[in-house]
Amino acid sequence: MRGRTSGNSKHKIRDALIAFMRNYRTKSNRIEMVDGCKMKIYIGTSGYSYKEWKGKFYPEKISPNEMLRFYSERFNVVEINNTFYHMPRENVLVSWAEQVPDDFIFALKAPQIITHLKRLRNVDEETAYLFRSLSILDGKLGPVLFQFPKSFHKDQPALKEFLDLVPGNMICAFDFRSPTWLDGQILDLLRERKCSLCIEDMDENPANEIISTAPWGYLRLRRSDYRDADLSQWMKGILSQKWKRAFVFFKHEDEAKGPQMAMRFRELTGSGLKEKMKYNYYKISLFAHITALISIIDPVSVIHNIIL
Repeated sequence: MRGRTSGNSKHKIRDALIAFMRNYRTKSNRIEMVDGCKMKIYIGTSGYSYKEWKGKFYPEKISPNEMLRFYSERFNVVEINNTFYHMPRENVLVSWAEQVPDDFIFALKAPQIITHLKRLRNVDEETAYLFRSLSILDGKLGPVLFQFPKSFHKDQPALKEFLDLVPGNMICAFDFRSPTWLDGQILDLLRERKCSLCIEDMDENPANEIISTAPWGYLRLRRSDYRDADLSQWMKGILSQKWKRAFVFFKHEDEAKGPQMAMRFRELTGSGLKEKMKYNYYKISLFAHITALISIIDPVSVIHNIIL
């Protein structure tokens, strides 16, 4: 009879819809729908206090003491490099924190005495002082970057002992310049401690992939120039990760391209997030509509096969 669906056909439709729903309730899809839109991306430059940026990024007559405030009104993170040359002083850290908004983040490069001179050995005192001092930044403290020289080859015991010195509330990124560090043992150790492998992209050493070792990412995009196509590729790579936060820093150079590329990347990343949110919205809407359709055909199936 026209206009009516047989019981057998109804059950076939129901079973097909339930199979479809189960497929979209896998763990990976649940993560993509929920966590994919929640990644917080911090974008800035490596350093900020450069006189070469006057008239290009900063006003021509800005004083050095006004640079951080100006910078923090345009970016939400900065990578501090001068802590590489000497231990951070508490009064300087307090001064920095007072000049920026509450949601601004400082990432700081670890002192060279730990990474280059002592190479992680016998650094108990230096490490304790470093993290004790940095804790003054409180909620404005982001990752601490440990960058090793290329001549420092893999030393798993030293890294393991060093990681035992890191307080549990601190997050650390590691930039291994020597490829000898990039093996399964080291990556597993970083994953165990939720430390991020720093992804560094340079003209002389391009990064070919993103290796994730933590629930967050740390990237240094340090080529002399990036086209929109390059930035879009990096944006897609970052958004494909299951990270809660990502920190992205562009290189300092005299032409002030770093701030320009950072701002352009922020624009592209913002549009990329919107597209991903729109895509996930449609997926969730589809999920809801199919659930409603099954509930009309067979309400009991919704309870037993989908909700449970």
